[in-house]
Amino acid sequence: DSTPGRMMIAEVLPKNHKVPFDLINRLLTKREISNTIDVVYRHCGQKETVIFCDQIMGLGFRQACRAGISFGKDDM
Repeated sequence: DSTPGRMMIAEVLPKNHKVPFDLINRLLTKREISNTIDVVYRHCGQKETVIFCDQIMGLGFRQACRAGISFGKDDM
């Protein structure tokens, strides 16, 4: 089983046979995301890792914008 969010991440995951979908098909904590970035770097190199991180960041911004989430100075 998977989720729509995992499928969105899979779309930006580099297409490399050593970077399987199973890498992201689980609960992604901050540590798991760091491990995923490390695996991408080891198997795909610096350029692909930078592109992957940029796409993940953009995906997060787009989804936060669609959700209408906002933070104020008093929320922190």
